[in-house]
Amino acid sequence: MSHEFRSPLSTICQISEMLAQDRFPSDDIRRQSYDVLVRDTDRLRRLVEGLLDFRRFEQGASAFHFQTVDVEALVRGVVADFQARVAADGYRIELTDGAGAVHVRTGRDALSRALWNLLENAVKYSPQCRTVWVEMESDPSRVSIAVRDRGLGIPLGEQKEIFNAFVRGSESKALRIKGTGIGLAMVRDIVGNSRHDNRWRACQRGGAS
Repeated sequence: MSHEFRSPLSTICQISEMLAQDRFPSDDIRRQSYDVLVRDTDRLRRLVEGLLDFRRFEQGASAFHFQTVDVEALVRGVVADFQARVAADGYRIELTDGAGAVHVRTGRDALSRALWNLLENAVKYSPQCRTVWVEMESDPSRVSIAVRDRGLGIPLGEQKEIFNAFVRGSESKALRIKGTGIGLAMVRDIVGNSRHDNRWRACQRGGAS
């Protein structure tokens, strides 16, 4: 996990030093460096926010602000925001809404973060298939939100541990896919403390939901 912080931090320090000493050979390279600086600063910000959120949700239900939430509107909003972030990389998030307007008592920020983490994982571990599917269904007693991808999948022997903090799949490490190992652990804590049901299905090859 420390490498995830060192990499953008090193880049930011290096570019900042070059800017301070006016060591860029051309204006074009200077402008490109500004873009890298913005990108890695945003990456570092998201890493820090993710770690802070993880520690906050670890505290249990006391970290949640429970309120009546329009789940359909929340899911649509998160999907739209995430689509805007990944569109430039060629990813498409397809939402199928079979639930309609449904209101439940839950933590708005926590549920948004859980869905965002699942989408982030789906995109991160789907280098070949650029489509991720989000499906909503409801009946009088429950609301179901499913995120599906056709990514790397998770070996059977690793599936029980994948929701533990700082655990990452062997294939993702072998392929050097960047990650902190806290995304799914945060989902576990959010779902558990929200008194919701979390069900996970993973294929050894060909994605997860």
